[in-house]
Amino acid sequence: MSYNLQPFRLDFQYGYLNEKGEIAIKPRFTNANHFDKDETAIVCLGSKYGVIDKKGEWVIEPIFCSLYGFKNGFAIASINFLNYGVINKYGEWVIEPKFSSIQDLDKNTIMAASTECFGNKGLIDIQGKWILKPSFKSIGAFKQGLAAVELNGKYGFINEKGEIVIELRFENALYFSDNGLAQVMIGKKWGFIDISGNVVIEPKYKDAKHFMPNGFAAVKTENRWGFVDKNGKIVVEPKFDEVYYDDCDSFMLIKSNNKYGYMDKNMNIVIEPRFKEAGIFNDRGLASVEISKKCGLINRKGEWVIEPIFDKIYPFFGSYKLTEACIKKHAVFINEQGEIILKIKNMHGKKILKNAGGEMIYKEPSDKPSVDFLYKNMINA
Repeated sequence: MSYNLQPFRLDFQYGYLNEKGEIAIKPRFTNANHFDKDETAIVCLGSKYGVIDKKGEWVIEPIFCSLYGFKNGFAIASINFLNYGVINKYGEWVIEPKFSSIQDLDKNTIMAASTECFGNKGLIDIQGKWILKPSFKSIGAFKQGLAAVELNGKYGFINEKGEIVIELRFENALYFSDNGLAQVMIGKKWGFIDISGNVVIEPKYKDAKHFMPNGFAAVKTENRWGFVDKNGKIVVEPKFDEVYYDDCDSFMLIKSNNKYGYMDKNMNIVIEPRFKEAGIFNDRGLASVEISKKCGLINRKGEWVIEPIFDKIYPFFGSYKLTEACIKKHAVFINEQGEIILKIKNMHGKKILKNAGGEMIYKEPSDKPSVDFLYKNMINA
């Protein structure tokens, strides 16, 4: 993805900065998303969504009440909050807006859809044709070719043809991990089944998370979290207050005695719990942590990359050269060395943007959208 333009907010309006901290697109949007690999970004003007290029010019005019992120050149959209369809990157309807809801399940190639508000959901393809007529109250994302479905309070799994392959007999069910096991609830306890529906790990846990690529999953016994392998064998005794992880990073965030630390994929504690607050490591190997009421960024060795001098700080996103932080109640942008590049200050009721030398480089427009303007646009949508 291309991230060399990043959104920033000046009071009620969003614009974009380049990697030098210069304004590339002036603040004029009521919301703004990151630029995608096709060099476009979804933004909101007033109460309508459209798509702009890196010059701030419209690629798709802002006519949509809702517009979700593009995947494979397609996005779910609505022009009135009542009828949903799918558009291509030119804003043309690929699937006419005739559904009351559409939910992306598999990179826009298979979607869950409903024709009635709060009605049952079925499956449609990218042409909008029914693969499965509305049959279930809910349909989850497809993983390992299967998706969890719910009907009358019971859960099971269907394949991409809409066929039931695991009967609806569970009180809850999530999704299959790469190792072919999924969390299910039986008798108010969580366990795991394989893709044939056989119980592999008995349902005896208060809670359970999905299996990670390292072959382990977090399970909760009473009020503590531990880890099991694919056979259900305990590999780390339940001793943590909380556990967080995703499949994008090999480090897990753990909480013990109200302090946060980190474990690696081999289940070794590599950064002892010592932080009051902490986040998952991002794709650049950085995590935001708080210690002694101040925030900074650390690497996977637990070393300070940005010293804890800020009231709040966000990890650098993608290839961004700047990130947002807060110090002494002022919003600032800092570079990778922790130096303040831009400051957003409030002067005489107006938000202004200053560089590190205190020079004003942008003042909030006086004609920002009023609450009345936003309200009228919403009710007239």
